[in-house]
Amino acid sequence: MSACTTILVFGGAKVASAETRQQSVNSVTDWLFGNLYPQLNRRKLRANEYQYIQERQAIWTVINNGGLRYERAKDIRACGIPDWSFQNNDEALKERLADAVFYARYPKEEGDRLTQTNGLQCGNGFG
Repeated sequence: MSACTTILVFGGAKVASAETRQQSVNSVTDWLFGNLYPQLNRRKLRANEYQYIQERQAIWTVINNGGLRYERAKDIRACGIPDWSFQNNDEALKERLADAVFYARYPKEEGDRLTQTNGLQCGNGFG
């Protein structure tokens, strides 16, 4: 299990339909970050909110680097617009997200393998 104290609840696969892959990466990142910090009410982050910015950037990096799957729209009404989907049943992806947020919060721990014996292991909250 990954080490992270985040709380994200995945109720189902998140699908983003957009004109570009990059818009989809941003949409899924915003959705995940919004679930991580519901108290922010999905508002725009301020320039001085460094910790939030670092955590959102960590999530964005994971999603941008293989976190989305491309599937051609099957519905003829979709006019062939590509769908980029985030699958919440991908355990490896949840681990990567949890690790990314943890290391954004605790950058001094980067490079150390987290285990139950060193006291840094906790439930990942991504699922």
